[in-house]
Amino acid sequence: MPRAPLPHRLRRALLGVAVALGALTLTGALLWSQAPKWGIPYARYTNDAGSPCRTTWTGYVCSPMTVADLTERTGLVLPEGTVVERAEYVSTHDFALTARLLLPEPERRPDVGEQLEELYGPCQRDQPNPLPSDWSGRCVRTSDGKRVEGQPPPTTWRVATGTPPGTEQLALDLDISSR
Repeated sequence: MPRAPLPHRLRRALLGVAVALGALTLTGALLWSQAPKWGIPYARYTNDAGSPCRTTWTGYVCSPMTVADLTERTGLVLPEGTVVERAEYVSTHDFALTARLLLPEPERRPDVGEQLEELYGPCQRDQPNPLPSDWSGRCVRTSDGKRVEGQPPPTTWRVATGTPPGTEQLALDLDISSR
């Protein structure tokens, strides 16, 4: 049987290479879309609360976080108009959440003080405060000395609040982690 002409063989070979590359690309895309679920390091995804996250060798990191994500993880109902200055959630076999938020004017955040007291306890004046000393209404709530059924609580926290000069917004500095 005579061989097909060179242009025909070349066209068929190029078509075969194109099909193989297309199949490889499609398979790679499907695998990469599942990478975060499988825990493959450095895969990026968006969590259910809308925060961008990436997997690491030992867990995952979400940063920056959305207000919805912070509400879910802290238990605080944050008022509309809350601004997230910085926030990061790191999860391994333990977790750590650090955040700095600016809450709106007092009339738009009526029950935040009550929520903070209920979740994190009263102000403790003898604790170091991470907020600048020229801020008014500085307050720190910590897990120091707290007991749950005679044991230290499963999480540690330092929640600081204060009002920056020249504004009525409330700054909320969170540092929450598992023991």
